[in-house]
Amino acid sequence: MLLRNVSGNRGQAGEACSWVLAGRCIFLVCIPWLALYCARLVDRLLALPQPFSPVVALGVFIPLVAFGLFWAAWSNVYLLVKGRGGPAETFGGAVSPPTQRLVVSGPYRYTRNPMVFGALTVYLSTGFLFRSILLLVIIFPILCLLSYVVIAWGEERRLQREFGEEYSLYRQRVPRYLPLPWRWRHR
Repeated sequence: MLLRNVSGNRGQAGEACSWVLAGRCIFLVCIPWLALYCARLVDRLLALPQPFSPVVALGVFIPLVAFGLFWAAWSNVYLLVKGRGGPAETFGGAVSPPTQRLVVSGPYRYTRNPMVFGALTVYLSTGFLFRSILLLVIIFPILCLLSYVVIAWGEERRLQREFGEEYSLYRQRVPRYLPLPWRWRHR
């Protein structure tokens, strides 16, 4: 088992597995539903209008959520297979065993944080699904800012420390979040 090999013994593997499950729960359930709950509550309290019809909302939601889930799943698979680990920590707690190799292929060829890009796309899609102005124009940008702070102050520092010059060169070539098509052909 990967967790057992990385952490060394079964007790630590169970703890690591717990952090992985907790991390997935936080990012896939808690954050989106808390954001949605707050947005819907404030939308109702302020009597904000719903900006578009349910048909338009669903028409935007379906491709956006599929696109976001694709990026999140693709990046997780690449970290596990190529990097032999996962995103190491969030808010000081290990959410998975850290990668043993710097992954620069697959989705990581286009963005340094394809998992975050996918998650943020899913969060954005919920704003359309529930037709919430507050979620789209206030909460979503706050989630983007928080992810930027967590990535810039935590993960990027760890990667720089662990992978040194290799990460520095990668950082210069690949954008932090948005996969920019005009930069793809220069690789």
